[in-house]
Amino acid sequence: MNRFRTTFAVASLAAALAMFSFFSASQPAPEKIVLLTVPTDTSRARQIDVRRLAAVDPDERFRQLALGTWQDYHHGTRTLTLRSDGTATMVLVLSGIKARLFTRRLQLEIVWSIEDGKMHRRTVGGSPPDKVEYVNRRAGVAVAEPILELTDDEMVLLDQNGSQKYHWRRVP
Repeated sequence: MNRFRTTFAVASLAAALAMFSFFSASQPAPEKIVLLTVPTDTSRARQIDVRRLAAVDPDERFRQLALGTWQDYHHGTRTLTLRSDGTATMVLVLSGIKARLFTRRLQLEIVWSIEDGKMHRRTVGGSPPDKVEYVNRRAGVAVAEPILELTDDEMVLLDQNGSQKYHWRRVP
């Protein structure tokens, strides 16, 4: 009986490896990730088979990977929370002279989408309102930034002029 279980386990492992080899040879694996646990809006985690998404629609793969909270540093600490309903919140926390001259905290309410490998964001509100209006006049209400890299822990976007990369890290 024990020998039967061992033989069955070895045969099952061999079959699994053969299937993996066939799958790997027939479809290219995505960069750096196969299975991903992504937080949802309700703070519960779910797992996504990213290879299956990539085979269907690259933009859908990016949309699923992008969900959650990200941080980078650009003129201050920016925290971007992307939700599955296409809404997002970006909070910019400034310090030093920038905080004194402009504002210590700026919150932008955003709608977002991913199309043709670009992240599209449009500001629809925020606070303080006069500072949001100022930022919109200077930087524009909408951006479309090419996605250079998107993994489970890093998102690299290129500004729409092609001159600056933004390196976002996932926040646990």
